Amino acid sequence: MREDRHTRQGELLRRLSITSALACSIAMLAGNAAKADVLQPAVFQETADAFDSRTNTEYFHCAGSSVDGFDCGGSGLGTITSGSGFANAMTTLLNPPFGALTISSSVNGGQYFNVYSTGESDYYLELVGPAPALPDQTIGVRVDFTAHADVSISDPSDYLAGAMASAGIVILNSIGQELQTYNDVPSEGTAAAGNWCTGVCISTGDFNESLLYFLQPNVPYLVSVLADAQTRDNYLSSSYGTSHQTADASVDPHFYQDALYGNPAYTLELSPGVSNDAPGAVPEPSNSTVFGIGIGLLRLLYRRPR
Repeated sequence: MREDRHTRQGELLRRLSITSALACSIAMLAGNAAKADVLQPAVFQETADAFDSRTNTEYFHCAGSSVDGFDCGGSGLGTITSGSGFANAMTTLLNPPFGALTISSSVNGGQYFNVYSTGESDYYLELVGPAPALPDQTIGVRVDFTAHADVSISDPSDYLAGAMASAGIVILNSIGQELQTYNDVPSEGTAAAGNWCTGVCISTGDFNESLLYFLQPNVPYLVSVLADAQTRDNYLSSSYGTSHQTADASVDPHFYQDALYGNPAYTLELSPGVSNDAPGAVPEPSNSTVFGIGIGLLRLLYRRPR
């Protein structure tokens, strides 16, 4: 009799624990379903262009669309290339389900070619929550990102040649004004060489920062993430440059609320489907995974003990 009572108690505890876990999985599903995709969708655009200044021939390729309405067709994700001979441009824009949004641009040029490569993602960001207590209330949001830019010119005496690369982010408010970071920390990395630089030329620019912005709650902001690489070697009369140029740029942002100036009453929302994972982050389980766990626990609940 005592063994039967212990067996019934153990079975009851087992069922209670399984039911509790199932309830948690259903709650997670409900919470995920309750998030409304109210922000406008993101747009992605890639361009790759090589222009022969001697013959006025252009080798242009683009994909995706931009917020100003310029539509090239396609999603704007993946890799595109363009060029001719030694002049080539390549752009890669990745927005994986798990991982970080990444943009990279790379070009090679020389002699009479001007080469351009640009990748851009435009999406919206909003702190969603209760109406603010004060009309000018702001919440601290950080963006960690690494940006890389490097350029090279094989013949520094080639006065017709130039190379430029830049990578970074821009945040705009509802009237199109660019937001400044706290303490005016720059939000991009830049490198330039040859006739494309002014003052001191920087051949490599590595940018690894945690930028702080103060945003108003329940207000959508436009985020532009950009990586741009360009080389030029102008053709003048019968002469042209003698060097070979390269330019590379890449950027990888991650947004989150600041630990000190954030507010847990608000949720940071991005345009639907935009990747915002930190590099190396462990992804959260998807809805299908959570639901599968719940179904598995239900089967355990109704399985007769041997």
